[in-house]
Amino acid sequence: MSKLFKILSLFIFVCFVVIAGFYLHYLQNQKEQNIKKYFDFNSELMSKSLENERANSLAIAILLSKNSNIISCYQKQNHEYCMDVAKDFVGILSQVPSYKNINIHMHNAQTQSLARSWDENKFGDNLSGFRYMLNDIKRNMQPVAGIEVGRCGYL
Repeated sequence: MSKLFKILSLFIFVCFVVIAGFYLHYLQNQKEQNIKKYFDFNSELMSKSLENERANSLAIAILLSKNSNIISCYQKQNHEYCMDVAKDFVGILSQVPSYKNINIHMHNAQTQSLARSWDENKFGDNLSGFRYMLNDIKRNMQPVAGIEVGRCGYL
């Protein structure tokens, strides 16, 4: 009886260790799946947020392009006039909380800066060397919205 008890005890112990191993593996797998779900959810959320920002930026750019003051700015190619127009629109748009810190940068067809709403003294510089979306717009003549890193931040 003693030998049978030892074998049975050993069998129960081995079964317990195997079941415990499977359970620990299951817990680890569940943890990894939860982490994956968390990152997938946040990635999707960020992607949707970026898409909304892109759509909003494109909508504002299209609306501004139809404005008579903006059109006059491009026709006159006058820095002071363009700065006044840009500052006016920054004032209007910044009344909306999500556009509180908006900056407007206008440039001509040759990708030279006409006006930066945040810097009155910097204009006339060529943007084609680092604003590749502008080069794409110039080539394709289609509106584009995206994220692009530049000298003073991102667009």
